[in-house]
Amino acid sequence: MSNEALYNDVDLLQQLKAGSEAAFTLIYERYWQRVYAVAYYFSRQKEAAEEVVQQVFLSLWERRDSLQISHSLEGYLATAAKYKLNLTIVVFVDGYFGNVRRIQRRVFGRETGDDLQNPDFSLLARAFGIGFESVDSPKDLSAALAAAKSKKGPSLIEVRVGDMPSPWALIHPFVPAPAPPPPNPLGEPMTEETICV
Repeated sequence: MSNEALYNDVDLLQQLKAGSEAAFTLIYERYWQRVYAVAYYFSRQKEAAEEVVQQVFLSLWERRDSLQISHSLEGYLATAAKYKLNLTIVVFVDGYFGNVRRIQRRVFGRETGDDLQNPDFSLLARAFGIGFESVDSPKDLSAALAAAKSKKGPSLIEVRVGDMPSPWALIHPFVPAPAPPPPNPLGEPMTEETICV
């Protein structure tokens, strides 16, 4: 069994807050593909997607002492609003239970009961007193991210999307990665022997 499998996210986040580079590396190795896939989906540029991965994980490391991570979007919004973090939350909205929809199409050739009524994210952002923007293209997302970065405090960006690609290659370790991982922001990835936390 790998060392990565021994720790759940709560344990890793506690160790990260304590300054553990090994915990950071495990988090990075566990999630970089998901961040990369979403960034690449919208930018369609390898270099831009790699830069997003670097920024996300470098920010995680730099803010490790003050992390307040919850299991819900509302928790992120409330925490970001409370502490006035310069944090941008991006929510991809397709209006469906995407995996259910893909399975129904593949197995039955049609979909039923897979539509999803999302909350009004503009009202949710307003309720927490944070900035909000809704976009529907990579160009608009890029502009919204730049605008959010230039503002003080948290922002929420709703990205309206069509069908999203299947995430299974990102979830199952036996499926090959879409690309090799970008460099770890703290340096080269640690070897199996040095990941003992």
